[in-house]
Amino acid sequence: MKKILLLPIFLITFLVSSSLQQGFAQTVIDFENPPAIGAVKSISYEGFTFAATIANPAFNIGFLNGVGVGGSFALIDGNTAPNGLTRWTITRDGGLEFQFQKIWILNRDPGASSSGTIQGFKNGNPVGSAKSILFNGETVFSADPDFFDVDEIRIEAPDIYVAIDNFTYGPVFVPVDSDPAEVTSISLSGAPLSNVPSVTFTVNFSKTALNVSADDFQLTSTGTAAGTITSVAGSGTSYTVTVNGITG
Repeated sequence: MKKILLLPIFLITFLVSSSLQQGFAQTVIDFENPPAIGAVKSISYEGFTFAATIANPAFNIGFLNGVGVGGSFALIDGNTAPNGLTRWTITRDGGLEFQFQKIWILNRDPGASSSGTIQGFKNGNPVGSAKSILFNGETVFSADPDFFDVDEIRIEAPDIYVAIDNFTYGPVFVPVDSDPAEVTSISLSGAPLSNVPSVTFTVNFSKTALNVSADDFQLTSTGTAAGTITSVAGSGTSYTVTVNGITG
């Protein structure tokens, strides 16, 4: 009988793909080259739209030097009416998703809100709950899964009068499983004859395995035996792997 052994490389493949996803790529919008703007309440800048829901038509947003990180430029609202601004929204132009990582916000008036909430949204729906945020500098959210895949950020407080700087984002982050599925057994299905052109193996995993394909397995043989993995079927913790074209 031809002796064909199926050696799993699923774990190796998974570990390689996992290593490619580690770390947080990031881009910082720091407003150091602000454009000239008129009387507006929103602006598209470096691929994102920053909008303030200012109630009074007399007040607008703008850029101001000396109030950002280290005395640099920052995006500000010009609202001076009490409770006249309760929300900033930040959306990526084109509706593309992103990972929100961190932001620098500084309260500019002791009488205005010194803190508020920040929340991610996708397709108009909230992603997770609103988070508390102090308007006293940089706050980091890169490890918060509620911001891994969003298309909008909302900052809310009863009376906002702030400077915004160093909005930091990256591509959508897909976390990897720290405890990936492992193959626990591989067995030949049934009792095939020595001259059959096709055999099937049953592969069991330690936990639910996803996206299992023929590329996740390597076929080795003894002597002159040869064959080709042609299909993988199953779900959860059990899959069947079919080898066709057996010769030798």
